[in-house]
Amino acid sequence: MLPAVIDSPRPRRRVARVLGVVVVALSVLAACRVAWVVAVPTGDGERAEQVRFLESALAGGAGEDMQALFPEGYFFTHVLTGLAAARPAAPGDADALRVARTALDALGSPAGTAPFPATAQPANGVFWAGWSLALAVEVARLSERAEDRTDVARRAGELRDALTADADGFLEAYPGQVWPCDTVVAVAALARSRAVAAVPGVDEAVEWWTARTRAVRDPATGLLPHRLAADGTVLEGPRASSQALMLAFLPDIDPGAAATDYRRFVEAFVVRELGLVGVREYPVGTEGEGDVDSGPLIAGVSLSASAVALAAADRQGDTGLAATLDAEAELFALPVPWFDGRRYAFGLLPVADAFLAWARAEPAAAGGTGPTDAPGWLWPVWLLVALLPGAALVLVPRTRRLLVPAHSTG
Repeated sequence: MLPAVIDSPRPRRRVARVLGVVVVALSVLAACRVAWVVAVPTGDGERAEQVRFLESALAGGAGEDMQALFPEGYFFTHVLTGLAAARPAAPGDADALRVARTALDALGSPAGTAPFPATAQPANGVFWAGWSLALAVEVARLSERAEDRTDVARRAGELRDALTADADGFLEAYPGQVWPCDTVVAVAALARSRAVAAVPGVDEAVEWWTARTRAVRDPATGLLPHRLAADGTVLEGPRASSQALMLAFLPDIDPGAAATDYRRFVEAFVVRELGLVGVREYPVGTEGEGDVDSGPLIAGVSLSASAVALAAADRQGDTGLAATLDAEAELFALPVPWFDGRRYAFGLLPVADAFLAWARAEPAAAGGTGPTDAPGWLWPVWLLVALLPGAALVLVPRTRRLLVPAHSTG
């Protein structure tokens, strides 16, 4: 008698089945993740957890690590962490004040000032001076201490003097190098300083600034340029990486002009590609290369500009675009909650976490546009895309059995 044949799956068939189960499980999890970010928007809890991670990362040397990768990596990681903690906080919030004061001290340290020109006017250039003043204002607002208000007044006076003495209203960040967005941050910081310190001449410097800068606006879009020569000549027209940042601060300078610029920005830069909403680095119809400001471009879209545009949308009360950009960041940036806080992209680029946390912390400004005609992301399409691999593995074998009759054995 012949031995009985044991009917067992071959090893490779077992492996294929295991892989199939894994693919189906991942497909279902991905679909659940899409549904979750649509149904459950992020809130203040996620931002607070981001700040907690950033505190831990900075204590472990993240600022120095980011400086090795980006020209202002140390500065940005510290200042944005401080602002992300402070902006939504009320006076007397000890935790927010601790984070903001630690960040402000870091900006004034040798590592914080090293990349910047010490002999510039204002000291260390407008980039350093503007962002530092913005954070110093938050420290004074939270602490309500006289010495912090005095510090704000000193910083504001230096910026006022430099701005008043300048011919065209745009100050140098580095010798011979002028980025208008740096001056926008500085003028907005001056405007914010009025809430905690009375400095003569600041009102005039802020109120005249918009009129002083009209000559360099782009004829096609009406927006401020990306880069100027030292003599005020336009070197690069509007780009989203700087435009989105300016729009987060312009409401403090001139709410009406900011609202107009924001509508122009949405029309010229915000697009929907492959069902996702993003911000092009260059206006629609114009192509260009990515660089250290924009990061790599995907179909012309800058991920960094898209993240910063969340702050601009928040400030203008454009709730639809803000919700879309926030949901996409939550879906694709791979958030990882952990014992020391919430990080994105596994915490490999804390400066990117800091930008997102800061953008989420920006409050709506008075006189904003409200919702605009910006496109929304087609999340049902991405829900189907997530389900497709799992559905294919589950349904195709069954379909094959229905279409192909089993072989007869007798």
